[in-house]
Amino acid sequence: MAYSDSPFDRLVRLLAAEPDLPDFPSACRKLRVTPGVFNEMLLRQTGFCGEEIFFQIRMELLAE
Repeated sequence: MAYSDSPFDRLVRLLAAEPDLPDFPSACRKLRVTPGVFNEMLLRQTGFCGEEIFFQIRMELLAE
């Protein structure tokens, strides 16, 4: 069975590796995904938009 990362998992890993990314669109460029499409995937998975998730993860990483 093939394992597929969730959009949320991909974003978390990226921000852990590159905490200096300035915003959600820059994270999408790094992941090579369209911001609108990725935002919709995150919204379906978590109930939160990509910008909200981006800044929440970033705040938590900076607090560590």
